[in-house]
Amino acid sequence: MAQRRTSICILAMLSSALIACGAPEIGQQVELDAEDAAAYTQRDGFTVPDGFVFSRGHTSTEFVGRAPWSARFEASDEFSDGVAVTAANPSFPPMMETPCSALPPGGWTSLGLTCTLTVLSTQYPPSGKLDSVTAVLTGDERGASLFLYSAGH
Repeated sequence: MAQRRTSICILAMLSSALIACGAPEIGQQVELDAEDAAAYTQRDGFTVPDGFVFSRGHTSTEFVGRAPWSARFEASDEFSDGVAVTAANPSFPPMMETPCSALPPGGWTSLGLTCTLTVLSTQYPPSGKLDSVTAVLTGDERGASLFLYSAGH
């Protein structure tokens, strides 16, 4: 009984220490930096083509499993056609024109996606289930924006 009480006290102290040190709570959104985003894209099998620069991203803390994450990358308008993204990711289906209403959930607006009628997108695996990665590409004369969302599990 005394050992159990000691274990409970130790757990309580560790929990308090983590909270005091600023560890995020489960489900809390955490900002990503370029290094984090590079690690997530590599882990999940997506290659951001040369010419794109990390803009912003976020994930959330999870108790178990892989947390979902999202990121945005910027490039010049010459990347708006999706050719470079498709070429860099041969395991993904080619980027296809997709109605905005058909995009899977992914917190797109939190990264600044403004969708008019259509965008280019791809998803692997195409089922959109656990561990799927969705890429959405928008572009105009100001440049191209590549949005990524990994569903986690």
